[in-house]
Amino acid sequence: MNAVRTAAEPYWDLVQQSLEEAAFFWKRWEADLESLTRNLDEVGSWTEERLHGALDGVRVAGERVVEATEAALRGKDPAAQTAAAQVLAAGTPERARGALAGAVREARGAPLQALVRGIETASLDGTFAPVTAALAGGGPEHSAALCRIKAFRRVAPGREASDALESNLPQPQAQAWATDGISASHAAAIRARALLILHPFIIDCLLLALLMAACWDRAGNWQCGKLSRWGLISPPGATAAGRRQAPRWWRTWR
Repeated sequence: MNAVRTAAEPYWDLVQQSLEEAAFFWKRWEADLESLTRNLDEVGSWTEERLHGALDGVRVAGERVVEATEAALRGKDPAAQTAAAQVLAAGTPERARGALAGAVREARGAPLQALVRGIETASLDGTFAPVTAALAGGGPEHSAALCRIKAFRRVAPGREASDALESNLPQPQAQAWATDGISASHAAAIRARALLILHPFIIDCLLLALLMAACWDRAGNWQCGKLSRWGLISPPGATAAGRRQAPRWWRTWR
């Protein structure tokens, strides 16, 4: 008599528990990256290892990862949204990118920023194209989000930078302006517009550019990673910025 073999499925309560842990450790990770008492070695050896373990615990859902993350993706907890976006962005079946594209297309404001934080640190590949299309086809806020993802991955911006800069909306303009690869003419236009309309958010960004002089050494290397407090890059972006040269928008301003 032949034994009937069936594929074992993961325990769904453990998958949900892993997602909750991932949200917790993501918040802890971002706090550690901004902490004055934790160094990157400590963050990597303790917080990041546990965060990656929790994310892998969600990825074992396989083809059902979309169902496993749906509630978190559309919920109100930013950390849970970020963890869900990280899982759906890479390392999971291709249909996960379609679900993420739909969530990104509908998101606005804080939820969109939470999704971007999860996306920008993922190991993206060619299957990410539907999400890119969703961001490129959205409004100025989505264009600025795509600029932010490309800046984190050190990819030159495309049409989305112009769309965000020409939107007359302060926050998309500021995020696009902070993108590496922005043209000198666009940078000059934003500076002039900021001085004309005196919008507090844009003025803050210009003041930040001036104050950043103390954050670069003479070789143009970044010495401080606190831009996350201004909302221009997330803490993971600040960490990556610590290993690269001054972005072109800074050199243009200077």
